[in-house]
Amino acid sequence: MRTLGIAALALLLFSSCKTTKLVRLLRSGETQTAEESFLAEVPFEDNMGLVMIPVKIEGKTFRFILDTGAPNVISMETAEAIGAKKHLSQSTGDSQGVKNDLDFAYLPDIEIGGIVFHHTGGAIADLKQSHEVGCLSADGLLGANLMRQAFWEIDFTTHKVRIASSLALLEVPSDAPKLSFKTVLSGTPKVSVYYEGVEDKNVTVDFGSRGYFSTSDKTIEQIENYEELPSFSGYGARSSGLYGTGENDTTHVIRIPEVRVGDIVLNEQAIEYDAHRARTIGTEFFRHYRTVIDWEEEVIYFIPHSTPDKHDFEAFGFSPVFSDDVLKVGYIIPTSEAAMNGMAVGDQILSINNLDFAGMTIEKYCVLLQEDLLRRSDVLTVHYIHDGVKHTVELSKQNFLE
Repeated sequence: MRTLGIAALALLLFSSCKTTKLVRLLRSGETQTAEESFLAEVPFEDNMGLVMIPVKIEGKTFRFILDTGAPNVISMETAEAIGAKKHLSQSTGDSQGVKNDLDFAYLPDIEIGGIVFHHTGGAIADLKQSHEVGCLSADGLLGANLMRQAFWEIDFTTHKVRIASSLALLEVPSDAPKLSFKTVLSGTPKVSVYYEGVEDKNVTVDFGSRGYFSTSDKTIEQIENYEELPSFSGYGARSSGLYGTGENDTTHVIRIPEVRVGDIVLNEQAIEYDAHRARTIGTEFFRHYRTVIDWEEEVIYFIPHSTPDKHDFEAFGFSPVFSDDVLKVGYIIPTSEAAMNGMAVGDQILSINNLDFAGMTIEKYCVLLQEDLLRRSDVLTVHYIHDGVKHTVELSKQNFLE
């Protein structure tokens, strides 16, 4: 299926009075509770691989996605409901490198599990601009500029987020693996990842991405004899950001013998890369751990639930995309059974495993994404149209790195 990189907003700053105002807005905020010491535990929904939690603003309950790769973002509908007013506008780029202007505002108090985050800033955006992001039905994103006001624990095993006033309250073992980070203006953690000893700097710790490790071709090409490592390429658009689907491009996946993330060393890992890809670590990695983020000391702690051993790339060789009111092939791997049977980017998909997509709607597309059919199935029957002719193909999942 497609990779969601919801925001990972890059703020395109220029020297101006407006920039000073934005810096002040994103650095504002504090926690307010009746007690000086606090610990809250909030259940979350694992929504398409992302963390969605309930928050209260102005007495109303909303569903927000936790996103360390961005500042706070609220939908236009949420802005209207809580009376958020534009303070300034700023040019931003999303995880696909698409640029747009966003309005920013000071937000009313945001209550999460009884803890109040006071006077934080956030962007106001159309969260339905991307079909994939729209299918999350999120009212906003809880960003790093709010999260850095406390200590956070995210645990995909218990499906709970814990928010604390001190690290001690989160019971981190003294021998827990850790990873140091630096922050950018929005508070987003940036780390170094080492691929076969080659340092990849400024990698975004991105809970707003359901992916694994991704990097650029410049990093991979520094690895000695990288051409001899197991790899494959695909063409199309596999990712979506805040402003929509990325442009069609050639992307690559390579299996790296050793990947080091702070104190964690992983063997035989599948890494995605291309010329324009954002450097990120997504939730597919973090779900192996109870992850604790300490913005005070700028350290992330990992308490393991499981070990992400050899990481392969198993797929059917294509990904669908909803475009022009039609379900189409948005991405294809040329060496896949799908491509060998004639399937190509832009072909209309009529059905997958008897699910009818001929009369396509955004509601049907959201069901396809929510059910994660291409990940959960081992065999697919696909009816599609190529060059005006209807075709049927039976596909089995392939490991493209064998």
